[in-house]
Amino acid sequence: MQIRFLTRIFLSAGLLAGATAGADPAPDPSLEVEVTGAHNARGRIGCLLFQSEKGFPKDAGRARQRVWVVIDPGKSAICQFRSVPVGDYAVAVMHDENGNGELDSNWVGAPTEGYGFSNNAKAGTFSPPPFDKARLHLATSARWPVQLVYP
Repeated sequence: MQIRFLTRIFLSAGLLAGATAGADPAPDPSLEVEVTGAHNARGRIGCLLFQSEKGFPKDAGRARQRVWVVIDPGKSAICQFRSVPVGDYAVAVMHDENGNGELDSNWVGAPTEGYGFSNNAKAGTFSPPPFDKARLHLATSARWPVQLVYP
């Protein structure tokens, strides 16, 4: 008798949960990237959000979202990405000191402006880190820190 009563309660609870779960789905999470370590407040910070290794970290056209933000007097910035579906992502960040929209480099191809990656993944001697080193999983709204590196 008691088992039937408990079964009915659980079935009712399951039916009610199912009815409310489909009514209003939770919005996709948002992601804030906290960029620190800027050498100065000149120019702006650019952040690229990638969902796969395709184009990471240089091809802005393959990024899921792109954000430009000003640098605060404390030499940090927050890049906000809205409505980001749950999944794996990597972020590439640059300090565009001269405002030309590019990460400037020298004649060898080494960056001359600040840059950074999610997971604070380290670049190789002549190459950026692979997507897997910078990849993080976004399940709920989050804030990821990125420390800028300068040549």
